[in-house]
Amino acid sequence: MGLIAPLQNAAARYPLRVAVALQLSILGLFAWSLATYGVFDATDASGQPSIDYIVSSLTLEAIAATIMLVIIGVIGWGKACRLTTAPDPAGLKWALPLNGVLAFIALSTATLILTDGTAPDRGLVLLQLLLFSIAVGVFEETLYRGTLFHGLRQYLPPFWAMIVSSAVFGIFHMQNVAAGQAIDATLFQSLNAFALGVLFCAIMLQTNSIWWAIALHALWDMFLFFGAYLAELETDVGETTEIATGGIPAQAFLLPLTLLLLGLLCYRGWATRRHA
Repeated sequence: MGLIAPLQNAAARYPLRVAVALQLSILGLFAWSLATYGVFDATDASGQPSIDYIVSSLTLEAIAATIMLVIIGVIGWGKACRLTTAPDPAGLKWALPLNGVLAFIALSTATLILTDGTAPDRGLVLLQLLLFSIAVGVFEETLYRGTLFHGLRQYLPPFWAMIVSSAVFGIFHMQNVAAGQAIDATLFQSLNAFALGVLFCAIMLQTNSIWWAIALHALWDMFLFFGAYLAELETDVGETTEIATGGIPAQAFLLPLTLLLLGLLCYRGWATRRHA
């Protein structure tokens, strides 16, 4: 207990240093993993992470999410990271429709999977994918929209803190190349992550609560993972490999552009309301 007060004082005085230290710790763990185990293929030669790999990572992601929540609690950043702040009802006009649409798509996809009789353990896999999505949402949102955004706000206005933290979030996803993911798919994922980071941050600001951003992040991942699992059930290995390694079609870039514009509109709404 004697160490908590000095840690909280240091975190209050040097928020950006603490946020950067957390980012470097994550990079350090990743570098240690590469040095210890080397580069590995988590894609089963498909160019995309396999469902088996995602499911096997559930425990690690849950631990990472728990550690982030503990660290934020210990350094006293619950309010700063908007974990314990009172939500702003005015922001729900953005959060509820977005979460609702993704929840409907994820639920519809899950229903299709559960009615597929070819996979006897499909219910268990869906549950694991759901829990994995929640863990990823908690870990990544508290790390980027929580601690990093708060640290950047020491020197930057909200807009640029949102842009920089989202850019770091996008760059973070480049590590998937080391897990065997195709370079073009990883670059596209990083671009999507940047756009999503802007949207998640804007939702957090709109609602004054990171929990709505966590929910949106988790639902987005469920939408992706459930869809990938359904495709895996309906497609044989040869076809999956061909599709995954066929490059990114030009029209696909409409997705990150749409997400980015949506995030910027959401942010503008918050900024307008803030200065009204």
